[in-house]
Amino acid sequence: MSGLVIFDCDGVLVDSEPISLRCVVEDSIHGARAGKAAGMTVLGFIGGSHIRGNAARERSHGEKLIQAGAAVVFDKLADLPELVRELSR
Repeated sequence: MSGLVIFDCDGVLVDSEPISLRCVVEDSIHGARAGKAAGMTVLGFIGGSHIRGNAARERSHGEKLIQAGAAVVFDKLADLPELVRELSR
């Protein structure tokens, strides 16, 4: 994933439920720190081709993202809607 992905889900409906969450999806340590410093909920993504496929690298990078401020780490973009739903409760 390249670049910054920010979601402002305030008032968005997911399965007829209102969502109130401002979050950033990041795969870099610096990006996770910046998102946290900005007061955003950080979702750490470890499914990029530069991380995926090496279990030790995935685990290590995930741990670093958590230390940098990620609320959760995930590896499949298809999981994003459910993560947003869970974190907005």
